[in-house]
Amino acid sequence: MKRVAIVMLFAWALCPLASADAGDAGSTAVGQVKAMAMRPAPSAPAPARPREEWVSERRVWVPGLGVSAVVPGHWERRVSPTESSVPSLTIFREADRAPLTVPGGERLPADLRSGP
Repeated sequence: MKRVAIVMLFAWALCPLASADAGDAGSTAVGQVKAMAMRPAPSAPAPARPREEWVSERRVWVPGLGVSAVVPGHWERRVSPTESSVPSLTIFREADRAPLTVPGGERLPADLRSGP
């Protein structure tokens, strides 16, 4: 019986007293926690937009065909410092102006590559 009385006394001591000050402090704390929980999460910054670069018309050697060709001016999108996204291109053999199609894809930037 003595144990029950001690446990009840201990539990009563841990419970907040029903006073005006305790209620205000408790509701203020709850209000602050609720406000922090309900505020919007910070949004992530917009991803960096790929930089587009104009590549002027140029003449290149096409190793697979063994001919020189004219690559018309076009836009390329820089993916990384060492890679550009190149669109499909129609290039022209320099000797007879015959059109050749080069599929698009990821390549070295224009100033670093020797082909189309």
